[in-house]
Amino acid sequence: MATFSASYLDAISNVTAQQPLSTGKAYVDIQSARRYSLNTLWPSDMKKAMHLSHTLRDTLMLAPTNRGVFHGGAGFTTQNESGNTGFKLTQEMAYHYNYLAWSETEVEPEMVDGMGDEGKMLVYKSTMMGKLQEVHLANANTWESAIWGAPDQAAMFTNMTKPVSIPTLISEEGYYGLQADGTNLTSVYNATQAVVPAYDNQRYTYAALGGNAANGEDLIGTIEDAWLGAKFEGIPEHPEYGPGNELTNIIFCSNWGIKLVLAALRNGQTQWGKREITPYGVRVDTLLFKPIDILGTAELYDDGSGGLANEANAAEDGPRYYGVNLKSMKFLCQKGHFQRMEKPVSLAPIGKPYDYHQGIKSKMQMWCVNRRDHFIVSPTAAAIS
Repeated sequence: MATFSASYLDAISNVTAQQPLSTGKAYVDIQSARRYSLNTLWPSDMKKAMHLSHTLRDTLMLAPTNRGVFHGGAGFTTQNESGNTGFKLTQEMAYHYNYLAWSETEVEPEMVDGMGDEGKMLVYKSTMMGKLQEVHLANANTWESAIWGAPDQAAMFTNMTKPVSIPTLISEEGYYGLQADGTNLTSVYNATQAVVPAYDNQRYTYAALGGNAANGEDLIGTIEDAWLGAKFEGIPEHPEYGPGNELTNIIFCSNWGIKLVLAALRNGQTQWGKREITPYGVRVDTLLFKPIDILGTAELYDDGSGGLANEANAAEDGPRYYGVNLKSMKFLCQKGHFQRMEKPVSLAPIGKPYDYHQGIKSKMQMWCVNRRDHFIVSPTAAAIS
């Protein structure tokens, strides 16, 4: 059996440093989900998703203290009150760990006598590419599941064992989302309704499928209302201080949800702008409806008996539509801590002389600086018959 002439770990470390394992693929992928919201939340250039520090920070404006008055000129006196300094919104990153595990007995049988170290490393890389491909797929599925998880005060905001999820930031229950145990959150990041009441998402309900937008209560009319309701212009004269003119540019929903949108448009015989079915979802005018597999099964909604259920089994059953503005909600990673591969470690000291372990570390967090830019459209009891 051929072996490495150099130290096994040194050979692996030196060659993988020069030829990263992240290139190429070993398996034909028949296991991934149809669509991932992370493909939309993350920019094509991941450098734009990197944050320098472990703690995320932004300052939210509190209700302004109005010290300005109209006056008649002569004899005017004024006070000298200090205005508010804003609310410091903060959140720490969540940690994620995965690893590659292998044994010399997996790699060396593929090597032949007389093979040089370069050839042996190609054999090694072929084996390890498959393992790394599996890790990348597992990570994608884990992260996708996490960002569509039910609100969890302890895991998300106290212990940071999970990233903050989209349903936590865009809640149909009110300011504080509903947890799996039937209780509500007590804060979102470190913000509370008592201190920062405006830090809340938009909520709308549809009472029928219909398709006639003039109705105002059917699915299409409600989505239009939500889209308009989440638009905030900059203040006059100084728009740079305001939220800008960005509109909601994506709506996440289940496969059921996208089918109902198309059915409602057909039923109402309304074009509602140009429609285009793309590989990424259905685009209607400037809105992209992106169906996400996990939203059909995720247990996120009140089941009517103190727990959570998926959209088909909720107390008010039917698809939900999450309107996201990608300018103010981002899934960020800490620079230098995203899928960082550690050096391989031999497990010989713990009695496994042929086994090796290589850690892959990440730090990430969902960050939303302005919840009111986002909306959820939910069904009422009469919507789905």
